[in-house]
Amino acid sequence: MAINFPDSPTLNQQFTAAGRTWIWDGSTWANVGTDIVVADVTDLTASATEINILDGALLSTTELNYVDGVTSAIQTQLNDKANLSGASFTGNISSTGTVSGTAAAATAATAANRVGYMGIPASGAGASGAYTLVEADAGELVYTTSSRTVTIPANASVPFQIGTSIVFISGSGATTTIAINSDTLILAKDGTTGSRTLAAHGMATAVKVAATTWYISGNGLT
Repeated sequence: MAINFPDSPTLNQQFTAAGRTWIWDGSTWANVGTDIVVADVTDLTASATEINILDGALLSTTELNYVDGVTSAIQTQLNDKANLSGASFTGNISSTGTVSGTAAAATAATAANRVGYMGIPASGAGASGAYTLVEADAGELVYTTSSRTVTIPANASVPFQIGTSIVFISGSGATTTIAINSDTLILAKDGTTGSRTLAAHGMATAVKVAATTWYISGNGLT
């Protein structure tokens, strides 16, 4: 139904038609009880009807509790995540690529075992005594101070991922025999295969290039 409002109304003039009341706020006719007019904003007051409408729009206690619970759950999940930058991890990466461990704060003391190595972590092999490599030795340093044999196990028993690199260093007066079981260890400079001996003060790196094939190169390696 069309409503014919008065021409040239004055400020705060009211007009009633079809059971509803409007008020002229200086620029438009506002419906009293549903719209907030300029006068309401100017004196920072609202009618009882307007207050009831606003109160009805607010969330109930149950709704507020629900929103609060969802927010808390999201925050709990965020607390378990590591930052995109500046985070480091303690734990292992399995052959299937699964990461296990916990996030740790980035400090100078943990720099050598941070994601995206800035150093070479030391193997758990120790510096003496015969040792067979384990999956956790991937990307690590095997250091020898007393002559011994370090064995690269068969892929069937320890399936290192292709691309795995392991560094070997022989300290003063020590030699390291780098042995391999049923797989193939190739000397990079001439393609010969078999176990190798790393002389004192020698340093070599073995890299896995296929399921049962490794390449090795370095100084002091025969």
